[in-house]
Amino acid sequence: MGSFSSTCVLSGLPIHAGDAVKCILVTANRFRDTRPCYPTDLWFPRTLAIDAFYNDYGSFENVTKESAQVLDAWLKGFDKDLAERGSGSNQYHDTPVTKGMSLVYLLDGMRAGRVKVHTKDSILTRRRVKAMNTFISEVKEAVAADPGVVKKIRERLLKKGSGETVTVDPSPELPPPVPATPPPPAPKEEHPRATTRKLISAILAKKLPEVPAFKEGREGYAPAQYTKGCVIIRWQGYSDSSQQMAKIVETLKAEGFPVVVAAGTGDYDHGKDVIYVLSRTGTLFGGDQKDPPQTVSFAMIRKDVWDAILQGKVEFNFKQTNFASFLKAAKTFAKDLQKNERKAQEFLARKDKSDPLHWFYAEDFWLRHDTKNPVHAYMTHELPFEAGLKTFVRTLAKDGRTLGDYEIRAMAEMAFICATVGTLRMFWHPAYSIGPQYSEWSDHVDFLKKALAIAEVQAAEQAKRY
Repeated sequence: MGSFSSTCVLSGLPIHAGDAVKCILVTANRFRDTRPCYPTDLWFPRTLAIDAFYNDYGSFENVTKESAQVLDAWLKGFDKDLAERGSGSNQYHDTPVTKGMSLVYLLDGMRAGRVKVHTKDSILTRRRVKAMNTFISEVKEAVAADPGVVKKIRERLLKKGSGETVTVDPSPELPPPVPATPPPPAPKEEHPRATTRKLISAILAKKLPEVPAFKEGREGYAPAQYTKGCVIIRWQGYSDSSQQMAKIVETLKAEGFPVVVAAGTGDYDHGKDVIYVLSRTGTLFGGDQKDPPQTVSFAMIRKDVWDAILQGKVEFNFKQTNFASFLKAAKTFAKDLQKNERKAQEFLARKDKSDPLHWFYAEDFWLRHDTKNPVHAYMTHELPFEAGLKTFVRTLAKDGRTLGDYEIRAMAEMAFICATVGTLRMFWHPAYSIGPQYSEWSDHVDFLKKALAIAEVQAAEQAKRY
């Protein structure tokens, strides 16, 4: 294949053979837009970073011993959501992708664009179908033994706790009984997005009149469609909305909605906590539409660039904060992570596994966050139903694992880098190579000097205004 240089995804500087790099995995955002706004709109981080060295042909090697636990969590993460596939038409490049494969083969698959993962909702859909098929088999066996059990079976098709009626087309072996009176006409079903959003707005207006809905010139909550069968609720405004949002969560739960709270970054209006609400009809987005797996690849950052970024400051909650503060926050977060993960596992052990949403409630149980802690905010910031940093750090802490100094520092570094990426108007994306195989550093110096001169002029003018 030949040797060639790669490119640092944060600085654009070349990466040559043997250069030390920090490597993370990134996942393509299935909600990506043609006009992205946030750093994660195209790709989002899936893992913390490991230390390695560029191998001169598009990938990395010689992962350091200190990175072993983080690397192990990299690989274990694919046990849940990897979309396995066999060899493609090109046997030399289209490598098979299977769970449990080594890092070397995994990286080869990523370079070929063949490593893809299922989203959590598509995994849930498969679980739901499997559970229903099992139930239908049990029905047929029960009817063979006692034909009168059909009536009891129909009563079981009412899902506990949600009020949802599941309609199953009767098979030839299960003819439906003739009803004594004609059933009432079924209500016209609206689109899950509109129905859920309108219903939520009506419920909140009736149950929580003291909590204002957003209007022009007035702060308040604002329900909006997120995607099929899922509504997102944000607080539009700059005041402390934690109490109002907590009331909204409890009210919607009492009304039977599956609800989960996601932590924002806490550093701006759009960074506040947000609420995701699933449709009470049981239709998850992706549940009845084709939702292909999303690509996972790796990103490489020059280690000297990474370390240089950590020497600076970033704005968090309207304050300039250094890396030492993030490291201190990471130690607090690590304790909370391990404690809450134990509680979540105990919760799951008691929960009825036959409920397809049992994992969803566990997510809500675990998501108790502190947006004043920068590491907590970034490590729990994850798109719903996607395996991002929150899922990764949970994997890192599972099975009673002790988080050492390296893992705690890795969380602090990743949170600080994420804050910097947003400040510098960057987007996450995979590693790439472009231009000369071995770059001319003088060209980079010339360009960066010109960019620095422009930035210095603009910074001076901004300082005068503020």
